[in-house]
Amino acid sequence: APVSGLQLAVARAAKVGLQRVSLLLGSKPLCDGLLTLAAAGLSDGALVDAVLVAPARFVLTASADGSARLWRTEDGTCLQYLEEHRSLVTCASFSPDGSSVLTASLDGASKVWNLDGGYCACTLDGADYQVLSATFSPDGSKVITAPLDETAKIWHVADGCLLHTLVGHREVVISAKFAPDGLTAVTRSADGTAKVWSASDGACLQTLACGGSEARLAAFSPDGLLLLVAGANQTARLWQREGGEPGKPFVLARVIAGHEAEVSTGAFSADGALIATAAENGRIAITRAAGDAAGAAPLVLHGHLGAVPAVAFSPDGALLASGGGGGFTARV
Repeated sequence: APVSGLQLAVARAAKVGLQRVSLLLGSKPLCDGLLTLAAAGLSDGALVDAVLVAPARFVLTASADGSARLWRTEDGTCLQYLEEHRSLVTCASFSPDGSSVLTASLDGASKVWNLDGGYCACTLDGADYQVLSATFSPDGSKVITAPLDETAKIWHVADGCLLHTLVGHREVVISAKFAPDGLTAVTRSADGTAKVWSASDGACLQTLACGGSEARLAAFSPDGLLLLVAGANQTARLWQREGGEPGKPFVLARVIAGHEAEVSTGAFSADGALIATAAENGRIAITRAAGDAAGAAPLVLHGHLGAVPAVAFSPDGALLASGGGGGFTARV
């Protein structure tokens, strides 16, 4: 079993998000979630310390002015201003340990930033293609990007080396993300499909039909057993591992309806209990991942004036950040 499996078990037992759990063997951090327990030096009866990281109160935004900014939610103060891209920044995300930020841009590059010093530590150069999406692996050692072509790419952060190119979509890939255990990844394409890939060798494991929607949304639940994908006809589709078992193929569990415009994005809460979906008309709806009781209405958030391209829960699930919707605003 991998180290990430132990981390998931601790997160479930503590009822916290996976990103809040750090494991220590003595004074040694167990950072590589892909290592087997034996390779990490663990044997039956080994004593492992679990550290629960306190919930953060920061929001990261990506801007059309070529920058990313770190904000404090309590008072709206901008704490960091990351500018080095030459064009619009399409996305920005924290590393699993919170020490770095990853940005992607239409200038063709993705950048890893050191938050302590506010400088660019590594550039993953896609050269000829604009980058629409970039995310860290769960252990922070890799990055997966979606350049504006029919592929996705997996990079090694330490040296910027390209490890795998994921080939198989017929149209541009518009988003790419790792699963929580780091063993697989999902891509979303304008060809109307999502694909699940092996992160170790780049092989395509499964293709999911999305009903023609070209939205970017494709996101794993924190335990990796659910997959949320934008569907056609103003819906999102929730897929579940067959039998609820890790490694099994995904099967369609249910369709999330109720929006009056195409679903643009979505996210799970850190405990996997809630799902937020946002639409092109600015409407955001929060539903239960397990399904609401008969007749129960979702919690609907209004305020954005147009399409919402990004939503994210805080680590403790108490806050939801949303960006876009006209006026170049972010809301919490």
